[in-house]
Amino acid sequence: CSALDALCASVRAARGCAKLVGGCVRDAVLGLPATDLDVEVYGIESTALVELLSSQFPVDLVGESFGVIRLRDLPIDVSLPRRESKRGLGHRGFEIHSDPQLDPRDAASRRDFTINAIALDPQSGRVFDPFGGVVDLENRVLRHTTEQFSEDPLRVLRGMQFAARFELQPA
Repeated sequence: CSALDALCASVRAARGCAKLVGGCVRDAVLGLPATDLDVEVYGIESTALVELLSSQFPVDLVGESFGVIRLRDLPIDVSLPRRESKRGLGHRGFEIHSDPQLDPRDAASRRDFTINAIALDPQSGRVFDPFGGVVDLENRVLRHTTEQFSEDPLRVLRGMQFAARFELQPA
């Protein structure tokens, strides 16, 4: 997609690094078309990233508290790597800390399942898979990334949806 190429080139010119993450990478591994692209940007502070993206695309800060920037009229969401800390009850009781300098493995560990913790550098084609999500997809296994999985009870429901949709066996 030319918008993704332009985004990645701008991020690289600003000395950052853009990686595709989450469901779009999982779907690519499965040979499925991606409907939405999630891009995680490392090395650029939040304000500078918003300015950089706004200079090229109309943006919506719909998920500002989570560090998410939606490119208007494009199927692309851009975010900073982040940590989540359980601070309250339920699936909304999390404190979010965006950190563009976060180690990519630490950023991937907040994702619920190994199959969603895979990242892809869209320019080099290099895959970053710290939890073995590609192998889990090949073996049709749904596995959580860390013990933090239990902090959000909705993750179990999400897991069952993934197991059914992709014909996976829960670990």
